[in-house]
Amino acid sequence: MNVWVLCLALLGAAAATPGDDHVKVTVDKNTDFSALHTYAWTRGWASFDPRIDAHIVEVVDRELASLGLVRQDTPPVDMVVSYGTVQRSDVDVSARRGRNSGVYPEYPVGTLVVLLREPHSRRELLRARAEVPVDIGVPQLEERVDAIVARIFAHYPTRAFDRP
Repeated sequence: MNVWVLCLALLGAAAATPGDDHVKVTVDKNTDFSALHTYAWTRGWASFDPRIDAHIVEVVDRELASLGLVRQDTPPVDMVVSYGTVQRSDVDVSARRGRNSGVYPEYPVGTLVVLLREPHSRRELLRARAEVPVDIGVPQLEERVDAIVARIFAHYPTRAFDRP
């Protein structure tokens, strides 16, 4: 049970609306993303829960496929993909301290990082980071992952051509 709770926290799933997610995407301006056609997965900081790990990979694969990119398991590829999850606790020092505990309230915050890099140099082509407060039930987890990853890949440079 503790592993499942930790995985939820590491993912950074939240009960807030998708607009409450803090998503930041940095793109290498010198890269011609239209010339990239293939990718492979490389090791990152995977979720402890294999089900969550598999879902994150599935959602990222789906987004990359929607961009016309093809996943390959063997080199050569145009880029490598990885993701990582971490958790931290924020303390609200402007709030009142707990009556019995005397401590400020803490709020767990999860971070999901997705990296697209060159295969040989590991130079970052795209770095995406999403931070969200953690406060969710298990049934909403996959929807939350889907929403966060979709927001991340909405910033992919070739998507600009798809926008009206």
